Amino acid sequence: MASANDNLVKSCTMTGKSHDVLHVWLSDHLQYINQLKKSTTKEEAEQTIAVLDNSMAKFHTYFE
Repeated sequence: MASANDNLVKSCTMTGKSHDVLHVWLSDHLQYINQLKKSTTKEEAEQTIAVLDNSMAKFHTYFE
């Protein structure tokens, strides 16, 4: 997952307002990834994975 996020950041070619909005989404998304890394139980990890799935769905809804 970290590799995919690194590729996403490196491949960013957006500018202007779209770029700014993307980075707001990305900031939240990276926090969710860190939260997943810190999960200590299966249930906690599953909840965070659900949040990450929702985050990715939002990404694909608003960005091409």
